[in-house]
Parts: sequence; C-alpha cells; structure tokens
Amino acid sequence: MFEPIERRHYDTQSFNRAALARVQKEPAPLVLHGMGKDAAAIKFMVNIDQDLQPVFTESIHELESLQGRSG
Repeated sequence: MFEPIERRHYDTQSFNRAALARVQKEPAPLVLHGMGKDAAAIKFMVNIDQDLQPVFTESIHELESLQGRSG
C-alpha cells in the first residue's frame, strides 16, 4: 500500500499531460530520451489520451539528428 506522499512522488500524470499539450501546441516528434521501451515508456503512454509513436533515443548524437527533421 502506498502512502499518499509516495503516490504523489511516483505520479506522472500531470507531467505526461503537460508534455502532450506542448506537443499538440508546437507539433514535434515525441522523444523519450534514455527511457527505453519498457515500463517507464508504457506508463507515459497510458497516461495520455492520444496514440502517439514516440521516438526513443539513448545518445546525444541521436537527439542532434532529430533537430534536422524540423522545418
């Protein structure tokens, strides 16, 4: 059983919704950097009400290559 403080500490819904709002306001790829395709990414995706195809990156080089996609 989680204590209320632990529940708030591990709750990511507000962050996830804010990130989605930013992507909707300023369309860009949803990049999950250093997250991997595991529980953390799954938790992010179930907390938003839209089906997105995130881009997973692990290195700075991968992030820099994404900048070339815009514009």
